[in-house]
Amino acid sequence: MSDFKVIDWNALPSFEASFFKTGSAISIGGFDGLHLGHMALLEELKKKAKGMLKGVLTFYTPPAYMLSTSSKHGLISTWRLKKEKLIRLGFDFAILVDFSSNFAKMRAEDFVELLKKYLNLEFLVVGDDFHFGYNRISSIEDMHCLSCKFSFVFEAVKPLVIGEKVQKVSSSLLRTCIYEGNVEYVNSLLGEPFTVDLLDLTPCVIEGKELRFRRGDILQVLPKDGKFEGAVCFNASAFEEKAVVLLDENYLRLIFANMELNKVLPCLDRLKFI
Repeated sequence: MSDFKVIDWNALPSFEASFFKTGSAISIGGFDGLHLGHMALLEELKKKAKGMLKGVLTFYTPPAYMLSTSSKHGLISTWRLKKEKLIRLGFDFAILVDFSSNFAKMRAEDFVELLKKYLNLEFLVVGDDFHFGYNRISSIEDMHCLSCKFSFVFEAVKPLVIGEKVQKVSSSLLRTCIYEGNVEYVNSLLGEPFTVDLLDLTPCVIEGKELRFRRGDILQVLPKDGKFEGAVCFNASAFEEKAVVLLDENYLRLIFANMELNKVLPCLDRLKFI
């Protein structure tokens, strides 16, 4: 059983200080989708975190999702799926932040001082476009100064770029590619199939061998329309059932070749685009 800890940012002052006695190595970000760019960052963290606890500081809901009004609006991954991947990668904890107005107004130095105080921070790695603090006015140059003041090692990693067009691998790029239905490319950027979390979703229609979900009930970004091949997993088990995935402006439809839906419906876990 994993000992992975999920800690609310506001609960840090009362969290057991002994947990961080060996020091912590962290990265900060939305980490939506945990794509290859994120993986390069997290692999650097793991390499430098000898003897330290490895963790991320991330958000219940990424700020980019909360502020977006785009037609490509949506999460790439739910927190449940993200947590599973962090555990598979060997991480020890995650600090979850509610991106409230109070948090957004925090001064950069106050933020870093709290990281040092409560996490016993020894190593921090972020992307080289990282900004933080009130109105995001502080940059990696400011973090270098603060790392000296609060005695931890700081590193900024250049973004991962791919392809002839030298595209930066980012969550924004993934959202665009998902929305446009370029699933094969999305899977290559994720290093695994793009997955939709079905655990807390209830179909609005159950008809024969078809399940139909309202798009508006799904928090994750989806292709705008089209026909795709999918695999539906049940209770996070190894058992998968192939399905045709149909998408239009209103619905996500799953059509199974052979499945008695009334027996498996309570066990729906996730949909992989393959």
